[in-house]
Amino acid sequence: MTMTLTNKIKAQMYQSVRENYTYIVFAVMTVIYLLTDLLELADEGSSDVSGSYMFVLSADGMPFILNMLALIYTAVICGGDMIDRTMNYELLDGAKRSDVYFSRFLVGLFWSLVSCTLILVLPIAAVSAAAGWGKMLTVGAAARRTLFLLAPIIRLVSFYTLLTFLITDYRAVIGIGFVLGQGELIAVMLIQESGSLGIDEKLFDFLALPSLTRIFDVANIGFGYENGEDFYIVKQVMNLSDDLRCAAINLVIAAVYVVAGYLIFRKRDVK
Repeated sequence: MTMTLTNKIKAQMYQSVRENYTYIVFAVMTVIYLLTDLLELADEGSSDVSGSYMFVLSADGMPFILNMLALIYTAVICGGDMIDRTMNYELLDGAKRSDVYFSRFLVGLFWSLVSCTLILVLPIAAVSAAAGWGKMLTVGAAARRTLFLLAPIIRLVSFYTLLTFLITDYRAVIGIGFVLGQGELIAVMLIQESGSLGIDEKLFDFLALPSLTRIFDVANIGFGYENGEDFYIVKQVMNLSDDLRCAAINLVIAAVYVVAGYLIFRKRDVK
């Protein structure tokens, strides 16, 4: 990493730390996440509230939350300076295009990974501290899922970086990213519910948001029995090799997006 790139990263980090949107976006997504889980909890009517139960409960809405965090942070950090021509001034001042591009990509990746990890961990940790972890899912299984979820998030950031440098309008990117993300989830849901197409679900690893759903792997719920009591338990479908395969596919596709985004930026003028 060159000194110029390091300085660019520091400048972008300093700017993002001082911007209100950095904290507002996370706060809004956290509120949406908590409200969604509370509504689902009320609908389920279960009194067995625990950290593991909340982790499983959050799996339905979490791909949307993670996608929006990666989308908004990446689009604003990579594209915000295109609106006021700050990026143009940097290039006219002699900055390398590679430094301008990768500094924004890396800072967008940083905030996306940090925000997604926090929203995955902190609410569950708070519930666990208050009500215990529970028996629905082991701590190790939840930690493994959280770790592997980072691969599709990296892919999302890489794609939205490419899209932002292609379109050069972060507001349009946010709109397009929202539609594409929801479209992926709806298409896969329809395919799964049809049950007649014979499509191997491993093919969903080539799509970003369905990868998140597959890694959560909480659809197969059965019953456990201990000390005379029945309780819900998640029966794992994805083994370690499945998780590794899914992560590898997402990271390879992410690398392609990053390179493609840079090639686009290198050959075009900034508006």
